[in-house]
Amino acid sequence: RLKLQSMEQNNTDIYGTHFTVSIDYYKTTTGISAHERTQTARALIDENTNPEDFHRPGHLFPLIAKENGVLTRNGHTEAAVDLARLTGAQPAGVICEIMNDDGTMAKGEDLQSFKERHHLKMITIKRLD
Repeated sequence: RLKLQSMEQNNTDIYGTHFTVSIDYYKTTTGISAHERTQTARALIDENTNPEDFHRPGHLFPLIAKENGVLTRNGHTEAAVDLARLTGAQPAGVICEIMNDDGTMAKGEDLQSFKERHHLKMITIKRLD
């Protein structure tokens, strides 16, 4: 519907993540702030938004989930969409990586601590398949 274009026709990413060309919603200024990225994300799921409502390239990188979600691909993209579907929401999600203070990727115990510190819920992809 929004004519999101694949970033690469010959995707050699080891995880098979389906990246599209980055976008910004046309009502944003630079598109880089958290507020404007939120505007862009909301516009992506708005049924009244058209392909022309986005500037390309931008600062938000839409990903396309595989059909059948985590049953097809065990990835964050598919897990986010599967979780939305399970709750009856529109099949879309916003994902980000959580980093430790030293710049490394947060995993396992680091994520557990982050979750508790910020009073968040957490689920693993493994629990969805």
